[in-house]
Amino acid sequence: ENDEKIRGLESKKFEKQEQELQRQIVLDKEMQEHRTEQMKLKKEALEIEKQQQKSFESLRDKAFLLMDRAKRELVQENFDEAIQLYGESEKIFKDIEWKEGIEMVKESIIVISKKREIKLEKLKKEEEEKAKQLEVESQLEEKLSKIQESNIAEKEQKRKELIERQEIKKQEKKLSEEAYDLLEQGTILLDKKKFEEASEKYISARELFVKIEWNREISRINNELLLKVKREESIHNKLLSLRKQKAEERKEFEGLMKEAEKRPKKVKKKEKFEEIDKKIISDLDKASLLIDELKYNESIFYLRELIKVLEQVGRNEEIEKINSQISSLISESKVPIITLRDLGKDENLEHFTLAYRALDKAITSLSNNRFMKAISELNEANFNLKETIIGEKFIREIDSKIDTYRNKLGGKARAAAPVETRLEKETLSDDEEERLKARIASRRAERAKRVG
Repeated sequence: ENDEKIRGLESKKFEKQEQELQRQIVLDKEMQEHRTEQMKLKKEALEIEKQQQKSFESLRDKAFLLMDRAKRELVQENFDEAIQLYGESEKIFKDIEWKEGIEMVKESIIVISKKREIKLEKLKKEEEEKAKQLEVESQLEEKLSKIQESNIAEKEQKRKELIERQEIKKQEKKLSEEAYDLLEQGTILLDKKKFEEASEKYISARELFVKIEWNREISRINNELLLKVKREESIHNKLLSLRKQKAEERKEFEGLMKEAEKRPKKVKKKEKFEEIDKKIISDLDKASLLIDELKYNESIFYLRELIKVLEQVGRNEEIEKINSQISSLISESKVPIITLRDLGKDENLEHFTLAYRALDKAITSLSNNRFMKAISELNEANFNLKETIIGEKFIREIDSKIDTYRNKLGGKARAAAPVETRLEKETLSDDEEERLKARIASRRAERAKRVG
């Protein structure tokens, strides 16, 4: 009986477990069906969301395309079309509820509206400017019309003035050619030592230059050519005087010789006088030739040696004449005279000689207004004087002369004289003279062109 109870209880228990199991199976099945349904719903929701995103992106891209078109219209300054396209894109952004796109479009429309206002204002101003320009052009045309009416009289006046200027230039050319011919004639006469006639030619040329107001040529004649005539005439007269003096001395010497021949007892004295007189005549001849060649330093060197000889025989009158001649040469010289000084035993005679010869060359160059050549020769003199003891007494003075002539050379470069070149013939060789003639012809052509 107990066993049956136990079996009965166990049977109920088993039955209960079986029921529980069946219930659990049903529950699991329901849960599985529920999960399947949830997954299906989720999948459907994702698909819907995907479709919505795709639709959003498609509409947004469409709006962007409209904005791109609007930008192109804006580049072409089609402001109304651009605003319309931005408005269409704004509507799309509102449909898809994209706030950022809506704000972006609104800002763009504001910018375009401002640009449209600026453009309209600019067009308005351009129209106003155009109207003003048309008014100015109209006034200008009116003025031009009036000017053209007066042009005929003005052109006629200019034509008369041109003819008058041409006549003046023609006359100027004629007078200048006559003046230059007179200058050439004067130079030729100066070469022949016909000083008065040369001055007359120069003065006649000056009068012609005064008529045409060529002040540069007038100044050149006054300050160079006429002064050159006076200077050369003075030198020439002094040379004539010196030659006359030599002739008188020769005559005196011949008288002494004749007297000595009559007094045989004084043969030795006669021979001494004869030797001294020969020395005097020789040195005077040499000095005269050097003066004629404008070699003042070298001539003074020989004259001072001659004075020493004359002092030995007490011929004071002749010494006085020579000293007077030396003073004249010193006053006329444009460079220092370095041969007035006595030389010491240790003096460098070679460089001293080269120095005074260079200075004499400079005198010749300066007499012909060849300043560049003179400066070179003065520098050469300084170079040699630096090798001598006596040189330091003259170097500074020569440097001062160099500066002076450099300044004059600068003035010559600014106002080169056509006649000045012709004067250089005095120291030219035959070949150089031919070249100079060619240069003169060239300058004449230039003058003709200038006054033509």
